[in-house]
Amino acid sequence: RCVCDRQRSFALGIQWIVVRTLGGIPGPIAFGWVIDKACLLWQDQCGQQGSCFVYQNSAMSRYMLITGLVYKVLGFLFFTTACLLYKPLSESPDGLAASL
Repeated sequence: RCVCDRQRSFALGIQWIVVRTLGGIPGPIAFGWVIDKACLLWQDQCGQQGSCFVYQNSAMSRYMLITGLVYKVLGFLFFTTACLLYKPLSESPDGLAASL
């Protein structure tokens, strides 16, 4: 709607790349960090930290809730900002949207 027809496929491609990058990379890293933070007992192999043996369930549920809420609030703020800053294209006298 805000991109002219001949640039529509390019705009959709760019949108898809941005959505997949911002939606697919930070989420697993953040939630993995949250899961690691709730570990009580780590496996020790040759002086290196291994996998977690015991998790603190109450801490993990609290951290997961907070992380999920932070992501939702950030999404809401970005969406609200986009809605407030969006300016629709002006219509020309012949009924077509003005070209960029």
